[in-house]
Amino acid sequence: MVKVICAHAGAWNTKNQEAIAAEKQAVLEAISNCDSNENILNMAMQAIEYLENHPNLDAGYGSILQMDGVARTDAAIATNDVNSKKSYAAVLQLENIKNSSKIARRLLEYGYHSVLSGTHALQFAKEEGFQIESLITEARKQSYLSQLEEFGLSEGQVPKYKDLAVNQAALDAKKLSTVGVVAADTESGLLYAISSTGGLYYGYPGRVGDSGIFGQGIYVDKNIAAVCTGEGDKIIQRMTAMRVSLYYEQTSNIQKACEMAIADLKDNQNGEGGIIAITCNGEVGIAHNTSFLATSTCRI
Repeated sequence: MVKVICAHAGAWNTKNQEAIAAEKQAVLEAISNCDSNENILNMAMQAIEYLENHPNLDAGYGSILQMDGVARTDAAIATNDVNSKKSYAAVLQLENIKNSSKIARRLLEYGYHSVLSGTHALQFAKEEGFQIESLITEARKQSYLSQLEEFGLSEGQVPKYKDLAVNQAALDAKKLSTVGVVAADTESGLLYAISSTGGLYYGYPGRVGDSGIFGQGIYVDKNIAAVCTGEGDKIIQRMTAMRVSLYYEQTSNIQKACEMAIADLKDNQNGEGGIIAITCNGEVGIAHNTSFLATSTCRI
């Protein structure tokens, strides 16, 4: 065994059986479509791009609209590759780019800034020749309009932040559908983590979650790679992705480390979510405290 890849399609509580089956199929196809002749980074990128392109998932095409009707995405990539110019890069609040993970990778390759955001992240994508295209599906548009109706607003109007802040019950009832990949080349010890998200329901314009932030929703060191999904604002408070590494150092068991990190999130923030993680030896850990987390693992 040389290459191991694990992918997820998001942690949820509110999914019917048809939607659950569709997400399971999507993550299985994402893994199955990887070209085993490619290096571990390219294989991981193929998996994340497939998930970003899937209209029923919340990353890239099909991202959840923020409360001004705009789809803004976050993506990050991290590695333990000592030959990489940087070990982490991210783009935050990027509009109109289907595969924001590709922009994060390009940023990593340049090795200059670690993070770009907003209109300037988009400018960078344009400079690099990436295609500008709408991320909005009809289903996401209708969901956005329904959210506005709850506040007695019509399209073009934006709820006040304070009104969203008191709407916690509605927000917490709908989990994120972040997508993520962790990958290991056990021969070289190389690790990669890639995370991509289109945000969450009832998101105030410009809101950034955990997915693109190192240590919070994505983490890699010499031993493990981890990505998180779920209630991002709570994951940020606990630095959940990095905690997987801390617990792995204590237990030498990646499954136990993931379970402990999820328990910490619940105990300290009453948070719900999921984690996938991998060691440089190709051992995989998967944990969640939501009712559902679609994952798939490939070993080559």
